[in-house]
This record gives sequence, structure tokens and C-alpha cells, in this order.
Amino acid sequence: MPLHHFFDPVRFGSEFIYTVIIVFLCFLIYYKTKEMYDLTKHKGIHYFRNTFLFFGLAYISRFILHLLSIANVTLDIYLPRKVFLPIIMLPVGYLSTMALFYLTYSLVWRKIKNKYFLIFSNITAILFSIVAFVTNSPCIISILQLILLIFTIIITFTIFIKRKRVSQTRILYLLIIIFWITNLIVLSPRRFFIFEAKILFQVLSVAIFILIYYKVVKWIK
Repeated sequence: MPLHHFFDPVRFGSEFIYTVIIVFLCFLIYYKTKEMYDLTKHKGIHYFRNTFLFFGLAYISRFILHLLSIANVTLDIYLPRKVFLPIIMLPVGYLSTMALFYLTYSLVWRKIKNKYFLIFSNITAILFSIVAFVTNSPCIISILQLILLIFTIIITFTIFIKRKRVSQTRILYLLIIIFWITNLIVLSPRRFFIFEAKILFQVLSVAIFILIYYKVVKWIK
């Protein structure tokens, strides 16, 4: 059955607004931290910046899927979902997984050599994408990234548990983790959450990301 039979302009509109806001904030954070990195050459900041670069690119790639859905309606082109969905999942899976790896590595870069990180993270991200492509299931990416996110949470708390003082960096990383969890919920299949619930999580996700941006700006001053 043609994909445009399932097109919902309200869902598309909410997805478009959500994507624009998240991508804009991702690249704004990436830009705002550039001067700080240029001045300090701090590797942790470099990997932290790349988290938002890759995440922004992942959202752009994901939104292409929705644009292809629109093409079915406006251009009357039949693009089978079974064809373009797995193809789109390749860059989305790779970029979003790399973003999560960069977030983790920004915490542990002193303990792991850069070369080993690049090799391991790229191989893992590619494998995640291939698994999603072969299974034709976006849920696989979410499950695998959730496992990786749990690993990141453990590392974060292990590092910060020794620091009794509540620092801006600690709050910032905790906010990013909370955002990532809500983001996985937002990206979950429709059958798991009603549309109204997803809108609520999108609003919550945007609010958290705005707070992240505020904390980043405060952090770099």
C-alpha cells in the first residue's frame, strides 16, 4: 500500500518543529564551544563538541525520511517504506551512535588512547547500523543505544560520585543523559505511545535541551 495513505500533516508538523529546534540547538552548542576549544585545546571539550555535531547530523538524516514521505504526496512518487527506511537507518544509526560514543569518550579520554577509541567506536556504530538495516527495525538501534547509554550512565556516576561538590559539568552531563532517554522515547514506534504522549515528550525534550544550552553557555563563560 502506498506510504502516503498513512501521511499525517499534524505529526509531520510536530516532527518538523521538533527537528528544527534540536538541530539548531545542536549546531549552536557546537559553535558556542568552538572559541573555548580554540583557546584551551582541551580534548574533552573537542569530544564534547562532536557529540552535538553528530547528533545534529543524525537528526537531519532522520528527517530526510519524513521528507521522502512528503514526496509521496506532493510529487505523487511511490517510495516503498521497505526500501528507503533501511537505507535512511544506516546514516541515522551510525551518526547517533557516534554521538553517544563521543559523549562517553569526553569523560574517559584520559584513560583510552584516541586511536583505539576511533577504531572501536566506528566499528561498533557501523555494526549497529548494519543490524538495523538487515532487520529493518529502528527499535534495534534504540535498544542497542539504550545499552550503551546505561554504560555511559555508569561511567558518569563512577567519575562524579567521588566529587562531593555539585559542579556545572556534572549537572550538564546529567541533563544530557536525561535528554537522551526522553529522545529514545520520542523516537520509539507509534504503537508504543499515543501521539499526545509523544508531543508531551517532545516538549519535555526541547525544554531539557534548552536548559542544556543554557548550562553550556554558563559553563564556557
